[in-house]
Amino acid sequence: MNTSAWISGNHHFGLLNYEEPSDHINFRASSMSEYESSDEPLPFGKEWLDGEDDPFVFRAAKASWLSPVIAFGIAFFGSCIVSNAATEDPDASRWPQLIISGLSLAFAVAGFCFGVFALFGIRRCGIERILIPAIVGIAISSGYFYLVAIAFLALVS
Repeated sequence: MNTSAWISGNHHFGLLNYEEPSDHINFRASSMSEYESSDEPLPFGKEWLDGEDDPFVFRAAKASWLSPVIAFGIAFFGSCIVSNAATEDPDASRWPQLIISGLSLAFAVAGFCFGVFALFGIRRCGIERILIPAIVGIAISSGYFYLVAIAFLALVS
């Protein structure tokens, strides 16, 4: 059954030939332009194809491993800068060190949250480009939390 229907999406207006979908659709496109060049119907659950080349789930998976790396960098370089300033007045370096530690911890928490969010997006966008970066990001963030916990326990005792 071929019918024509006007489809209006966020980024795409035009005439689309619609065919009844078959039971097995194995079509995967990374952008709307690849879909438009094929004759297959748009697979169910791939609504991000409508003009968006890189959905937020993919960016969240990348941010999940990049955020803890940035957190390590902030903690390392911030500690170096503050320790150089602490040689003159040790009491004056407490607040900057606290701010740097809080900022790096916030980046690590954000990386962990991005990783969990990306894992929940696997069902909608597929496993490619999501699973490995999200798991690596969660592992790095968990390692960062472990190091912070060890440092805190050493500081308290």
